[in-house]
Amino acid sequence: MVKTKALDRIDRQNQVVLWFQIRFERGIDTYASLNEIAKGLQLAPSTKLRKMVNEMIGERLETKELTRQGRWPGVGYRLARGTFEYPKKKERLILINSKAGSQLELWS
Repeated sequence: MVKTKALDRIDRQNQVVLWFQIRFERGIDTYASLNEIAKGLQLAPSTKLRKMVNEMIGERLETKELTRQGRWPGVGYRLARGTFEYPKKKERLILINSKAGSQLELWS
């Protein structure tokens, strides 16, 4: 069994931001609960993780109170506006060398 070193606080915070950036790239710009963040990072939703995420509020994350049916209100987190900008799509030119009259096939 290989032992792995635990990430320090700054690296873990960067991992949380990266998780939100990946969600944003996929078109998911909703608030996520601490449980969703923990599952996305394959961690347990612990008090230590909550304190760390709450430290990021303001400069990197923003919060909103979420109402849940039949349960107590929860807190939702998402990237603060201006923290991440969706990358612009790049266009590429693909040159195809072929003889006139031959059939071309494109495989993905």
